[in-house]
Amino acid sequence: MASPLYGSLAGLPPIRVHVGDDEVLLDDSRRYVERAIEAGVDAKLDLWEGMPHRFLGGIGNFNASAQALEAIGEFLAERFAKSNA
Repeated sequence: MASPLYGSLAGLPPIRVHVGDDEVLLDDSRRYVERAIEAGVDAKLDLWEGMPHRFLGGIGNFNASAQALEAIGEFLAERFAKSNA
């Protein structure tokens, strides 16, 4: 029951989920984003080909890690700019 899949997602801020297609939690990630969208949340899944669990921590090992972190930074910068406008 502690899984975020079972909680109310209504009212959450925008969400971006970065997940590798070789991720053990890929199906849960997809379901979470689907549930968030159904709850009216601005949510998006970014699927990274060939990436394993925790690939974001692989800076220096995976080019995709740096690309994903750059995308996260852009997402946050856009959201902060909107909230300060």
